[in-house]
Amino acid sequence: MIRLAALACGLLCGGGLILSGLADPARVQAFLRPGPDWDPSFGLALLAAIAVAFIGVRLHRRLGQPLLPGPSVPAEAEGLDARLVAGSLIFGLGWGLSGFSPGTALVAGGQFLGDGALFATAALVGMLVHDLATARGRASMKNLRSRG
Repeated sequence: MIRLAALACGLLCGGGLILSGLADPARVQAFLRPGPDWDPSFGLALLAAIAVAFIGVRLHRRLGQPLLPGPSVPAEAEGLDARLVAGSLIFGLGWGLSGFSPGTALVAGGQFLGDGALFATAALVGMLVHDLATARGRASMKNLRSRG
C-alpha cells in the first residue's frame, strides 16, 4: 500500500511540474536570474511545496504515527557541517547551470527530452560514486580501528 501511495504522490508531483511548465529548465533559470525577465512562478511552486510539507510534518507529529502502515523514521537534524554546506553548494551550482533539479530532470526524461535524461543519469552516477566512496571510507576506518 505504501508503494502505491508513493507512486501516486510521484505522479501527482510530476503531473504538476508538467502542467505548470516547471519541468522546463528555461523557466527555472528565469527564476534564478534576477532582472527584467525574472519569472517568480518557480518560487511560488517552492512556497506551495513548503506549505504542503509543513502540513504533512505537523499532521505526522500530531498523530504520532504514519497514516499508512510501515516503518517511519523521522528525520533528525544533525546540524551544519562542511559536508552539508559543500553538498548544498554543488547541488545549487548544478541546478543553476542546468536548470534541472533531480525531480524536473526525471520528468523531462520521462517526456523523452534528452537534456533531462542526461542530467538524471549524471545525478544517479554522482550518487553511486558518493555511495561507493562512503562505503570504502567506512570500510577503511573499520579496518584501522580493528588493527589499533
